[in-house]
Amino acid sequence: MMTKNKTAAKKTEDQSVVYKVPAAFVLMIVVIYAFWKLGGYYSTVEGFTALYPMFCVQRYVFLALTAAELVLCILLKNGLARTICRYWLAAFALLFVSSLILSIFWTGNMIVIYLLHALVYCLYMVWQLYHSEFFTFSLVTASAGVVFYLIARTSYMANRIAGSALLALILIGTALTAFLCAKNHGKLNLGSRMLRLFPDGFNPLLFYFICVLWAVVLAACLIFGSGFAFYAMFAAIAVELIGAVYYTFQLK
Repeated sequence: MMTKNKTAAKKTEDQSVVYKVPAAFVLMIVVIYAFWKLGGYYSTVEGFTALYPMFCVQRYVFLALTAAELVLCILLKNGLARTICRYWLAAFALLFVSSLILSIFWTGNMIVIYLLHALVYCLYMVWQLYHSEFFTFSLVTASAGVVFYLIARTSYMANRIAGSALLALILIGTALTAFLCAKNHGKLNLGSRMLRLFPDGFNPLLFYFICVLWAVVLAACLIFGSGFAFYAMFAAIAVELIGAVYYTFQLK
């Protein structure tokens, strides 16, 4: 009976992907378009006067809501409630970062908002279609591509510093997580519980390689400047496409 229930739950989850992925894609387009229209209005004197005080308040409100949802995700035991909280956590975190950027940089950094939302929604779609291994691969590679673009095409030094620091944390965190999971057959030891992140017997060498690769390329971008970073961005796109083909065949 338990096996039947698990099979039915798995089948329902697989079928839900048919709705989740198109819904995420449509929502991504709508959200980016909404921010584009918002940026156009915010760039005017009237828009700045009306919206700037609101963004200054909203960044603290969304930060508090993000923290509250994070606590709920940790404390709640019900699976459905935790899933809903995770969606709200992602939404509030995105809105916090967006309002923070709009309040600090005005409309000069709208490209970061577009890229951030596109990255999160695309990673969600990858997670639904491929799950953990290609999601982790895409998290590292897509984040690297976005950071290389910021180094190549934006003039704000804050973008380069923050993007490079964030990418470094992602690379270190990914390599460390892969190492710890490899020791426990794909599970991450969280003290009182074991969280399965990868299938049993997965090989972490690919993640070590990709993390070292983008760390070296990031260092080269910071040394050689925007010209090198521009080509590194296309290299990241090519690697992501190769990974997509590889993991698609792995599904079969």
